[in-house]
Amino acid sequence: MMMRYSLVLVASLFALLLTTAAAQTSETTSLDVIHAESLMSGGKYQDALLLLNHAIAAHPTDARALVDRGDVYEYLNEQQTAIADYSAAIAINPDYAYAYASRCESRRELNADDAALGDCSHAIELSPHDPYAYRERALIYLDDSDADKALQDAQEAVDLDGGSSFGFTVRCRAYVALQRADDAIRDCTTALQMGSAMSWPNYFRGLAEIQKASWSAAAADFTEALSRAAEGTGAYYWRALARHNLGLEADALTDVSAYIQASPEDGDGYLLRARIQFALGHAPDALASAQSALHLYRVANDTDGMAKTQAFLQALNAPAPAPAATPH
Repeated sequence: MMMRYSLVLVASLFALLLTTAAAQTSETTSLDVIHAESLMSGGKYQDALLLLNHAIAAHPTDARALVDRGDVYEYLNEQQTAIADYSAAIAINPDYAYAYASRCESRRELNADDAALGDCSHAIELSPHDPYAYRERALIYLDDSDADKALQDAQEAVDLDGGSSFGFTVRCRAYVALQRADDAIRDCTTALQMGSAMSWPNYFRGLAEIQKASWSAAAADFTEALSRAAEGTGAYYWRALARHNLGLEADALTDVSAYIQASPEDGDGYLLRARIQFALGHAPDALASAQSALHLYRVANDTDGMAKTQAFLQALNAPAPAPAATPH
């Protein structure tokens, strides 16, 4: 799921996380591993991978090297391979908290939330003052729609590490899920002021602004989110909604069409397109889009979506109101 960390963010996170990893293993570490960690901090992951492969071939029980290589694979989005390295490190050192937290992250990326939750919870038991596992567990709770627990963990992460822009971003996301728009806007703004290069702070601040009907601010944030991560196609839907409410229907239609192309099974996209097409005076197109939305909602057994679409179709087919009488 979700967006990958930007290169700038990953590089800054590795500087902290590698220090944590090094502190949790007593294995004598070769110079290759130390050099590889320096390369990872600079974003040179392929070069680091070569050194780590060499180090592990020479010292196959070096848990720190295995976790480092897992981190490289995690960044390269090879989550199963990363999990194998984290599991090997845990087999060597069952008390390696950072290895559990890292495996938690990779499992979450693969939507294996139950296994991920167990890993993050065990990492917290082993190292209760490390914010990494709290941030990751908060994201799992958000995936599972348990926003209250997510906020508790996100708050703990911020309390433990007030210098992490990602911690504020995760708490912002929890506030959005709880409909606490002002708190969300504050935290995402803080993350941006701290130099976050991710698309998430703009994206979730935009969602909070949608909750406040601050359409212009939301449109600007989704534009920035797309400039930071063009693959974040959900931002097209929300920018379309903001532009629709601003009366920018042609731009809104372009956005929602891009969203539908990326997410053709989401009835929300078709219903929004129907509303935009109707606003543009394209009633036949609006009818076709609404019928597509209704079909997808039925397939998904989304009763709320079906009700909204039926109401729109009724309004679409309603006779035009009689002209007002001309005063004499």
